[in-house]
Amino acid sequence: LHPGTFAGFFPAVWLDHCGAHSGEAERHVGALALAKLCVETPEFLAQEGLQAAWPRAVSTCVGLLERDETGAAGAGNDDDDDAIDEGYHASYAKLHHAAEAAAVPCRDADVRRTLAVGLQRLSAARPGTLMPALHAFADSAQSAKGLRTHLSNYFQRAGIDPSTVH
Repeated sequence: LHPGTFAGFFPAVWLDHCGAHSGEAERHVGALALAKLCVETPEFLAQEGLQAAWPRAVSTCVGLLERDETGAAGAGNDDDDDAIDEGYHASYAKLHHAAEAAAVPCRDADVRRTLAVGLQRLSAARPGTLMPALHAFADSAQSAKGLRTHLSNYFQRAGIDPSTVH
């Protein structure tokens, strides 16, 4: 890949579509991938184009986790089951509406704990930079509603005092 390709591809393509997963398995795997990418990839915070996408990636991960738990979002509209999205080629319609996988891969992975422990580790390595970026994103983006509360719950579940993560 050319330098900077991932920085352009990730927020514009991958991140936009990751939040649209509707199946439990897809949401779980997507959330795990985002959590690992956000907290275990130093290059993610080193590249200028990716730094701006980092809070949105964490927020998308939390959104996938919470949809997974509640099942409220992503259920789809029953009236539109036979509809084909704009720009969607009809020859792929059967794949688009195929049944979801029965087994959830990586089901034993505690994504919330992975995210909380990783954020604590990153916060210790970069004090005063990451959490303010997340809080600013949560304050500015409607899609990040409840981000602070969910992260605080994740920290508490992992046995981490939320006030120590800054």
